[in-house]
Amino acid sequence: MALLQIPVVQGEVGNTIANVMSRKFGTKVLIGKVDLGLFNRLIIDDVLMYDQHGEHLLEASRLSVKVNIWDLGQGKIRISNAQLFGLKANLYKQTASSPDNFQFVLDSLASKDTTHHTPLDLRINSLIIRHGTVKWDKHFLAYKPGVFSPDHLNLNDISTHVIINALKDDSVNINLRKLSFTEQSGLKLDNLKLHLIANHKMAILKDFSLEMPHTHVVFGDITATYQYHKNKLDLPSLNYNGTIGLSYFMPSDMACFYPALSQTKGKIYLQSIFSGSCTSVKIKRINIRTDNNSLLLSANGYVKNWKDNISWFAHIKEMRASAEGIHFIAANAGERLKV
Repeated sequence: MALLQIPVVQGEVGNTIANVMSRKFGTKVLIGKVDLGLFNRLIIDDVLMYDQHGEHLLEASRLSVKVNIWDLGQGKIRISNAQLFGLKANLYKQTASSPDNFQFVLDSLASKDTTHHTPLDLRINSLIIRHGTVKWDKHFLAYKPGVFSPDHLNLNDISTHVIINALKDDSVNINLRKLSFTEQSGLKLDNLKLHLIANHKMAILKDFSLEMPHTHVVFGDITATYQYHKNKLDLPSLNYNGTIGLSYFMPSDMACFYPALSQTKGKIYLQSIFSGSCTSVKIKRINIRTDNNSLLLSANGYVKNWKDNISWFAHIKEMRASAEGIHFIAANAGERLKV
């Protein structure tokens, strides 16, 4: 243990592990140093993995993990604390027919024994990521600046804190305490929090909160029940219910999805109680208003059988639109509406 406190030894251990990983993945891997700390804590500094085209694939300035060795010997992964700093992931697909540049890593990690399955049993008491960057590009598709595209993602300043209470083949219990990032299209997520508990019979989403520069969306508990048949979700069995707490959003926060929203002014407030199935939704209550009450809507209703013979009903309890409210609609509808 004392030897691993000597910088030269830490560097040699890093080189040894890097060489093992290079042979495992068939690519170049560099590691600055490795430090085995107290109480089963492993600290790895300056990690760099190349893809098979010679480009940087993954980088991290520091990876720190504290593992329960006893549970690991029993096939259970128990990580009391994991920290990842300075993450840089460069993911891409060169052509429509070529594999993703990280596919070789997944192939190397996949079990060669297809006759035996080791059940997944993972718990991480605390996972923290700071100053992360993740880039994903389909090089064969054009990118339009200022417009969000799942084919061209560039997430910067990623910060997250996650607690994985349980992750198994048939269930999950994840508590996302914090997630924030900026994206090249202008999308800015200040904070996302949620707690998800799910298995093959039901799912509960709790404590959902989404914050953007001028937006705050809050959900009450959302519960879904369903059945699985041959390891696939049986959609006709799906039923759900939930609430949207008093929330507000400013359309300009979503301008990366629809640029005409960039000039919007004023917040829109929303509350709702809803339930439904895979073919219907019932709105027990929905309240919508602007921040100055120039627009107001209170209603309930339903939509049924939207796959086949659709039917719907709406009961408008209250609806108001002042001259200022009509101007708000016109001003925020871009060039599609002139008043």
